[in-house]
Amino acid sequence: MAKYLAQIIVMGVQVVGRAFARALRQDFAASWAAADGRGCAGHQSAAASNLSGLSLQEAQQILNVSMLSPEEIQKNYEHLFKVNDKSVGGPFYLQSKVVRAWERLQKELRIQAQENREGTDAQNVTTQLVLLHPAHLLLIYSLVINVFSKKEKKKKERCNCVRSEF
Repeated sequence: MAKYLAQIIVMGVQVVGRAFARALRQDFAASWAAADGRGCAGHQSAAASNLSGLSLQEAQQILNVSMLSPEEIQKNYEHLFKVNDKSVGGPFYLQSKVVRAWERLQKELRIQAQENREGTDAQNVTTQLVLLHPAHLLLIYSLVINVFSKKEKKKKERCNCVRSEF
């Protein structure tokens, strides 16, 4: 009897474990698909959401903004901050939520500005490379390959040193 009971328990644990693993894989797949849909800035934005505890949509709802306009964000922030001020009788919790939402939206604006700068820099570099003579491009390519191979060699040497110390 105990043998059958143990088998039932083991089978139950296996079934629950498989279901949990499958749910986790689906959650990871959905998370990666959403992050890939947002691109590189999506990863930074997700990290900012995790750090601040507010998603971008929550922050926009709190400050009542639909577009990421710095002027509108600042205007709504100042109004909601004054309305919920403790000296006026407003709850501190709401005022802190307004501050956190403002910080989250500021972070998102910085991410977008950085993305725009990087896109512009990449376009400028590409334009400059197109204007170069093919012989110069070959020289640049060989220099880049040389630098990376030296870095890899140094990295391997460091790994060998660390292994020999133990």
